[in-house]
Amino acid sequence: MTSRNHPISSIESLLHVQPFIEGDPETDVFVDQPDHADNQQALNALTGQGGRLFGGITLGQSLNAAQQTVSPDLVAHSMHCTFVSGRLATVGVQYHIERVKDGRQFCARLVRAVQNRRTFFLALVNFANLTKFSTKTDGLQYGLDFPHDVPTPPAAYDVDVGSKSTIPFLHHSVGIRTSGTDQDSSSSSNTPTRIHQWMRAREPISDHNGLNKDAHLAALACMSDAYLLAGAPHTHGIYDFVSPPVSEVYDGDHRLSLFSKTHQPIPRPHLGFPGAGGGGDLAVTSMASLDHSLYFHDPVRLRADQWLLCEIHSSWAGGGGRALVHMKIWGRDGTLVASCSQEGLVSLGDKPKESKL
Repeated sequence: MTSRNHPISSIESLLHVQPFIEGDPETDVFVDQPDHADNQQALNALTGQGGRLFGGITLGQSLNAAQQTVSPDLVAHSMHCTFVSGRLATVGVQYHIERVKDGRQFCARLVRAVQNRRTFFLALVNFANLTKFSTKTDGLQYGLDFPHDVPTPPAAYDVDVGSKSTIPFLHHSVGIRTSGTDQDSSSSSNTPTRIHQWMRAREPISDHNGLNKDAHLAALACMSDAYLLAGAPHTHGIYDFVSPPVSEVYDGDHRLSLFSKTHQPIPRPHLGFPGAGGGGDLAVTSMASLDHSLYFHDPVRLRADQWLLCEIHSSWAGGGGRALVHMKIWGRDGTLVASCSQEGLVSLGDKPKESKL
């Protein structure tokens, strides 16, 4: 873990957890720092309806805690999480670690997040020896191709200048691509509509003594929850939110869409930007994540502070408002670095009528 005595990015600061007993290398309990001055503005910005905090923070902090209990030779290759209930923004969290397995090649950690003596989140984090990712083997090796018809953010957006947002990550939307392009083998109506957008940490992640791989993984875990579930209503033409997502950050209308011959811009009336578009008669009245699985395919090459391309689609919805969404994540060099799936609750209702007063 990068020392707090060195300059670190805002996303590292936000996801930092420390041993409950300072200096104890064998501790299995870690705590966050909700009162730390560096994090207050970000926490306020990421607090939604009912004082509930954005779930990506818990994803990143739980991975951070688990990482501190394994050898530096081990790197996370997957995490499987359950959101038992919402997290209050103003109450500290303890992360209790159970050392499920310790082996030379693989190990596992069960993380239990506790607030007010109540478990609100669970995560099983799996680790593998770093050599598994840095050397070639005789096993299967392949990854889905990078969709080359997706435009990349202009170089001018590689540096965040003049932003007033305090949220430590950025999005850059491309839009919705339906069937009939070179990436779709069938024109069937069952072919999933795909959403493409770019994301990255707002500031460079610290790299003292080489790549800080654990910080990049924790940052990706946090960002992976930022837009994912909204992909379910968006792929079905529902764009309005009664309570807009707090984690969708574009820093102006110029990041709402990139020109593409194969994509349609996504209307985002809740953002209030000029040209943000409008929706139909339905609106999302509430959304809540239930479970979240994230697979890190290439943590050695992952750079969470460089633009990552996300492709999102929803394969199913039903069963009392549940929806299942999937995301593939590529680095800008075309490497498939991660995959993600999430099930959540998506409730719909009539769009509120605007007052004529």
